[in-house]
Amino acid sequence: MSSAFEEARRVFGIESDWLAATLGLVEESFDRAVDLMGSAGGRLVVSGMGKSGHIAGKIAATLTKSDIQISAGQYVYTPDDQPLIGALPELPGFYLNCGYWAGVMLGPGAGKRVADLVTGAMAPEDNALRPTRYAEGVVVKGDSFLRGRH
Repeated sequence: MSSAFEEARRVFGIESDWLAATLGLVEESFDRAVDLMGSAGGRLVVSGMGKSGHIAGKIAATLTKSDIQISAGQYVYTPDDQPLIGALPELPGFYLNCGYWAGVMLGPGAGKRVADLVTGAMAPEDNALRPTRYAEGVVVKGDSFLRGRH
């Protein structure tokens, strides 16, 4: 049987390996996304719950816009248990990144996808997580293991 110390070292090793691998996902498009956010008019909404909310607060604290709003919400599920990531055609310049419960774990990949969409590195039609997929009829009902347990 392993000790708590050994288990902690094992878990930290897994997390460390994951962070090292994730570092490779941060590309030049990240700079472009940050520049676009900094120069955009209107509002930037940073939200999260739990750790995500704490991180959102830290991010918001580094911004200088006077119209920052911080919010936290409930965990939500989409009909296909996949996140909603992408632009809303009805609101030009408004991008969603929501609809999943594993926020912090998915954060780097989701952030890269949003950056790629905002900067044009990914075409909206190539984004399988686009919010318009429901209207397009390309949705399969999901079966999240947490559905109905919250």
